[in-house]
Amino acid sequence: MAAYMHYLKTALAAFAALVSFDAASAAAPPPASAFAADPAMGMLRLSPNGERIAWLTQGPDGKPRIAISNLSNSGGTRFNPGERNVNSLFFEDGGRLVITLGDTTRVSGLDWSFAYERYVAIDPATGEGSPVLVRNANSPGAAASGAQWISTLPDEPDTIALASYDEYAGFSLYKAYLTNGMSRLIAAGDQETIDWTITPKGEPKLRLQYDARTRTERLQLRKAESWSELLTRKDVDARATTLMGVSADGGLLIARRNEDFSPIERIDPVTGDITEFARAGDVEINGVWRNALTGVAMGLSYGGADPGVYWLDPNFAALEADFQKKLGGASFRLWSYTRDLNKAIGLRDTGDRAPRWLLYDRASPTVRLLGSMYPALDNVALGRTTPVEAPVRAGETFTVYVTRPPGAAPNAALPTVVLADEPGSRAFPSYDAMRQFLATRGYLVLEPQIRGSVGFGKKRADAGKGQIGAGMQDDLAQTVAWAVRTGLSDPKRVCIVGAGWAGYHAAAGVVFKPEVYACGAAIDAPMDLGAIAVDAARAERQIISTSPGGRRYWLGEGSIASLNAISPARNVDRLAAPLLVIQSNMNGDPDADRARRMAEAARRQAKPLTFVALTGDGYWNETAASRTVAYEAIESFLAKHLKP
Repeated sequence: MAAYMHYLKTALAAFAALVSFDAASAAAPPPASAFAADPAMGMLRLSPNGERIAWLTQGPDGKPRIAISNLSNSGGTRFNPGERNVNSLFFEDGGRLVITLGDTTRVSGLDWSFAYERYVAIDPATGEGSPVLVRNANSPGAAASGAQWISTLPDEPDTIALASYDEYAGFSLYKAYLTNGMSRLIAAGDQETIDWTITPKGEPKLRLQYDARTRTERLQLRKAESWSELLTRKDVDARATTLMGVSADGGLLIARRNEDFSPIERIDPVTGDITEFARAGDVEINGVWRNALTGVAMGLSYGGADPGVYWLDPNFAALEADFQKKLGGASFRLWSYTRDLNKAIGLRDTGDRAPRWLLYDRASPTVRLLGSMYPALDNVALGRTTPVEAPVRAGETFTVYVTRPPGAAPNAALPTVVLADEPGSRAFPSYDAMRQFLATRGYLVLEPQIRGSVGFGKKRADAGKGQIGAGMQDDLAQTVAWAVRTGLSDPKRVCIVGAGWAGYHAAAGVVFKPEVYACGAAIDAPMDLGAIAVDAARAERQIISTSPGGRRYWLGEGSIASLNAISPARNVDRLAAPLLVIQSNMNGDPDADRARRMAEAARRQAKPLTFVALTGDGYWNETAASRTVAYEAIESFLAKHLKP
């Protein structure tokens, strides 16, 4: 009970009076640990009847816990997920809390581990959890992949639909019972099945197939008791078509991504006719927001420099409008809601303040402050992030998120950090820990949405294929040139920082473009592209590694020699500017050993490389402790080489 009260008091400190949204102090910036901390309150969810809330927090040992609290009183319970990461949580319509736990497994014949998810159902009254989909939890496929969320089943409380690999390696569709962990087969898939669409009543209607050997995609429609071919696309990457769920009128929604800004399309479930469902002009539609309790599409998420949601369901549009009116017009994100839409949780996240959780009660009507995501930053002035359409070269612009340090002189050319993103991802204007950590240390932060970034149209995303170490690196350098031309950045004090593939950008930038960067910091970065290409060639027999996000997709089809030529690990002799390499064990990924060997080669050649080894088996960002070590190392390194 004492342990529960510890994190209940920490996470629900917001039930007491907190500082106002606009309060900020001019005190010295908080330590690195404040930015590296896990959220005190994360992933908040309302129960369908509005009686409970659940959230992710930490126990006295600093490890994750799931807290469940009654809104009408101070009672509640908790669940300990153990050592695994909590990836998501939601209340199912019957009232049970369902969480996904991330884990990794090493697959025979490959040199790296794969992440997968398992589902656990928690009784909110007792806090007892039980695994979901026990039936095939021990099959070889499930051991490597866990399960994939498909939909809720509103007509059957305490039941959800999941897809998982069966004992024959077919990706099959199951009805999972939350009360006993058992399951029943809804429809069988095969080794080419990669996704499903079902109706709210649990009827399978679409099955997406992909043959990796021929790069052929087939979309099948269920008619009566058999599957018929609806669409066939040859020479395409996996998931060239995305299944988007079901519309309010029963249509089956898909996105084919065959235009720069493709529409969402609707398939008639009876005739198979395909018509345009929604289009957003020159803004990319990223996906469909589905009602967590019905599985029906309620909104469209769109990208661009200022992403958001367009509501298809007028009831949700009205809920958001009412909520916003009570906030005096302030912006927020609708996060969770009750079955009758009379209560909702919103996240107030302006990007330049610690995000806050709010509870709106329509009946009162009142807005109640639930708590802060990062209490240590509640009263801290952070940098303000602005999206700028930067003319980086003749006839070409792309979005650069520019964050100025709090209190910086308006016209000063500042020491600058280029905070690179991984290919296939993007930055957002909302709160970002690394961005604000750097800004509070006095650095101007640039986040260019270069080729390979998603959310800005198909052309921008596809332009990144095969451009690691080439066009992507040029885009980053051109961003620095733009920032110098416009007087934002001091040309002699620019550093590049990144993690994962963005860490490769950082290391390659320092090794191959020392005239642009005074220094660089790379975290868990792939340093030897030739060796990675060999890994990918081995893996291609078992996984789709040439699909977007796959390693070979970004590397392109160049020879091993050409990849070696752009590998930091193979060009240590060219290292002239200071480079910080922060390396975790990465669950035994061979890239970790390659980074260590690179550091040893730099030591032998007396090159300016600082190596920081993180403890533990996971990746650098999996724990607050490892993030703190990384942030502190970056802080010391930048202070030495950029001198803000």
